[in-house]
Amino acid sequence: MGDLIVSTPAIKCIRQNFPDAKISLLVRREYQNLLKLNPNIDEIIAFDLSLKFLTGINRLKEEFKFLQLIRGRKFDTVLSLQASDRSTLWAYFSGAKTRVGPVNQGFSFLNNIRVQVYEDAIGYLTYYNKIAEGLQIKVEENKTEFFIEKKTKESMKNNLVAKDFLNSRKLIVIHPGASEPTKIWELKNFLELAVSLSNNYDIVFVKGPSEENIISEILMLNKNNINFVDTSNDVIELAALLTFAELCICNDSGTRHLAAALNRKTLTLFPDDKKVSWNFYNEVDGHYLIYGKRGDEESGKSLKNISVKSVISKVNSIMLNEK
Repeated sequence: MGDLIVSTPAIKCIRQNFPDAKISLLVRREYQNLLKLNPNIDEIIAFDLSLKFLTGINRLKEEFKFLQLIRGRKFDTVLSLQASDRSTLWAYFSGAKTRVGPVNQGFSFLNNIRVQVYEDAIGYLTYYNKIAEGLQIKVEENKTEFFIEKKTKESMKNNLVAKDFLNSRKLIVIHPGASEPTKIWELKNFLELAVSLSNNYDIVFVKGPSEENIISEILMLNKNNINFVDTSNDVIELAALLTFAELCICNDSGTRHLAAALNRKTLTLFPDDKKVSWNFYNEVDGHYLIYGKRGDEESGKSLKNISVKSVISKVNSIMLNEK
C-alpha cells in the first residue's frame, strides 16, 4: 500500500505530460480499489498474486491467461516502478515498444530504457520519480495524494458519532500493525500509550485485515479502555477514518503514507535501518519519527528502546503544535 501511495506524484506528472494518454495501473488484487478514484488513472488492472502457489500446468495456464490480457491492451509504453523479475517480464511480453525500468534488475536487458537508480540508496519517493523521468519528463512533484468519496466520509463520521467521538476532544488514531513483526512496537506499549492519552484525547485503534490477532490481544490485555474501528473490509474505510484524526500514531506501515497523503499529522515508530529509503517526509508538514532498533525474527519484539514515556511526550508536543 505504501509503495502505491508514494508513486502518486510520479503518476500525476505522467498525466500532466501526456494528458491524452490512457494510463493503466497494474496492482495486486487486494489493492485494486486503493487508487480507483485517482483522476490521473484511467484503468486498474488487478493481478492475483496467489497464483504463485499453484504448480505445474495450472500455474502456466493462469500466467499465460494474464499475459494474454496484458498483450491484448496493446500498450505503447510500460513503466516498471519496481525492480522485480515478474514486472519486467510482463513489460517485455506485453509487446510495448517502450519499456522503462530500473537498471539494477536481473532482466533489465529486456527494457530498452534503463534508469540509473538503486533501491535503498535514495528515498523511495525520489526513486519512483526518477524512474518516471525515463519517459523524458521532469518530475518535481513530491506531494502524495489520495481521493475519497464524500459518502464514504459521511458514513465513517456517523460511525464515529455513534461511538460518542467527534465531540469536544481531538481524535488520535493508532494503527498497531505492520507488514513485518520486526517493525511492530510491543502491544503492551501501545495499550499503555492509549490509556495515558485517553485522559486528554479520544483514542481509536485500527483493525485492518492484518490486525485481527493484534486487536484481539490488546482487548485481552484491557477490555474496558479500548475502542477500535474495523476497516478490514476496505482500505478506503481506513482512509475515511484518518480524515477525522488530528494525529495518526503507527509503526512503519502503509497507514503512515495514507495519513500523509490525506494531510494528517503522523508520528511513526520507525526502525533506524530504513532512514535513507523511507524517511522523506518532514516535520514542517506535520510528520514526525521516533527511531528504534528493528526486532529479531525469533522474538518478534521490535523498537524496544522506544519508551512509552518518550512517545507520550512527543504526542503532547505535536498536539500543542510545538517543534
